[in-house]
Amino acid sequence: MIHMVRGLTLLLSILLLGLLPAWSAVPDTPSIELIDDSWDFGFIPSDYTVVHYYRIKNIGGSDLHIDQLTADCDCTSAYAARKVLPPDSTTEIKLIFETKGYYGANTRQVTIHSNDPEKPTVTIDYTSNIGVIPSQLRVGPKSLFFLPGHKPKELVLENLTDDDVEYSLTLESDSVVTISESSGKLKSGKSVSLLVAPKANLPRGTHYSSLAVTFISEIEVRQTVPLRIVRY
Repeated sequence: MIHMVRGLTLLLSILLLGLLPAWSAVPDTPSIELIDDSWDFGFIPSDYTVVHYYRIKNIGGSDLHIDQLTADCDCTSAYAARKVLPPDSTTEIKLIFETKGYYGANTRQVTIHSNDPEKPTVTIDYTSNIGVIPSQLRVGPKSLFFLPGHKPKELVLENLTDDDVEYSLTLESDSVVTISESSGKLKSGKSVSLLVAPKANLPRGTHYSSLAVTFISEIEVRQTVPLRIVRY
């Protein structure tokens, strides 16, 4: 009987020890997690404004405070949609990049300062190739500008390579435009025309966003189309 009690006690102790990691998995302190930590704009024209959104999450047990966002150049600014994140909640960081005065390959980053005691600073980064447009996988026009009353505009994708390619279009989460087609296949020597239109009921002001066109064959080629919409 004594041996049986000791055996049950030992078994219970092992089970309790096995449960301890699950009980202590979530710390009492805030803890930041980068859902998205990098982005490649690919090829973008010079003298334009492009936008991208990153997601962050609080995986800790108390409120996460976003204290400051600092960029490593004057060409970039960043804003948090929410500065206080309760446990298990997410928010977006909006990055705005001004390409004026830049040319060629470019890598930049933004530092997020928070009250996470383990990671008080974390970085998100982006890369781009400014002012250089691919000669064989083309997107035109290089940017789209809409005034009130403007009809949907054509965006032409052209494949001048010897191989068929797939393509996909990625809109930012602000969703200021709609597109007639988000993916497809483009045969060698062919082109396709897509329609891009501003969303209805946008508030007054100037809205900047971006549309990423990605060609996929043996390698991946991306070109970002800056979007600008004015509403009076």
